[in-house]
Parts: sequence; C-alpha cells; structure tokens
Amino acid sequence: MDKRSLSAPSIGAWMKYTFYGWFLGVVLILVLSSALDAMGIEGMQFYLGLGMGGGIGTLQWLLLKKHGGIGLKWIGYLVLGLTLPFLVVDVFLTSIVPYKLGTCLVFGALLSGGLQTFVLREVSPKANIWLVYAFSGWMLALGSILAIDYTSLMSFYLNNLVIALINLFLILAAGLLLGAVTGIGMNKILDT
Repeated sequence: MDKRSLSAPSIGAWMKYTFYGWFLGVVLILVLSSALDAMGIEGMQFYLGLGMGGGIGTLQWLLLKKHGGIGLKWIGYLVLGLTLPFLVVDVFLTSIVPYKLGTCLVFGALLSGGLQTFVLREVSPKANIWLVYAFSGWMLALGSILAIDYTSLMSFYLNNLVIALINLFLILAAGLLLGAVTGIGMNKILDT
C-alpha cells in the first residue's frame, strides 16, 4: 500500500466512530458475559478485551476504510492486544493480580497500540507516535471507568437514580475520551 493512500479522518468523525465502537463493545461484553455465565464459566474477564477490541476496532476500521482503507489487522491487533493480558491473568495470575481491570488495561493498551503501529507504518512514516496516543487514550478511559468506584460516596447526598446516571455518563465519557485522544493522534499520523 502506498504510504499516501490513507487520508486522515476528522477528529470529530474519529471520536464518533470510536464512541459508537465503545457502545458496541459494551453490548458485546454483556452478550459474552451472559454466554459465558450460561456455560458455567465465571470469574474470568478476558471477554472485556474481546468485546471492547471487537467493537472499537470494527468501527474504527470502517471509518478508515472510507478514507482509503486499512487492513483487517487493525481489528485483529486491537482484539488480540486487549484480550491477551486479561487471558493471561485469568488463566495464570488470577490470585496474584488484585485489580485485574487496571493492570490488564495498562498492558493491553501498550500491546494493542504497539501492534496497531505496525499497521499504520504501512501508510505513514509518523506511525510510531500511535503508541503514545493509544496508551494515553486508554488510560483516560480507564480513569473515567475507575471514577465509578467513587460515585457511591455521593449516596449520602444523591439518590440512586442520579448516581446511576452519573455512572452511565462516566462509562460513555470513557469512549469519548478514548476517541478524542486517539483521534488527535490519528490526525497527526495521517495528516500530510
């Protein structure tokens, strides 16, 4: 593929597609969780990476396809990079790692961002900065999700419905934060 064949989507479009991918990821997580529970598989979290990677990767790939195309490796690397740390912890380190989500997402962000850099190298000489933006975006999303742990402290002042709405906002904001940061990075990488 010619290094100039992929144009940069707008940051707004990238945010929108990443947000929709985040939403799809949440749906996939719920479906996978229910399916695993029905099979009697409990206490594992690898489906978090599988669902989010699949949802976000697919929607981002669809947007990139509109701008000149990029290989399906984009999806595969995001799924692999996000799922593998959870799978390793689920199978081998579950009793050692006290907070799976944070630990696995740190490694998943690094792995998936690193793998996706290889895809971007096919279309841009500036691809190496993707790891910084991908990691930063995932860490901001993680921060938004972790903030949910503290909304229960507001139960003295707010009713449960308001807290549930705040939690929903934090979950959805995570997708927007991820989209904003990675959108800026993608724009810098593909802007010629």
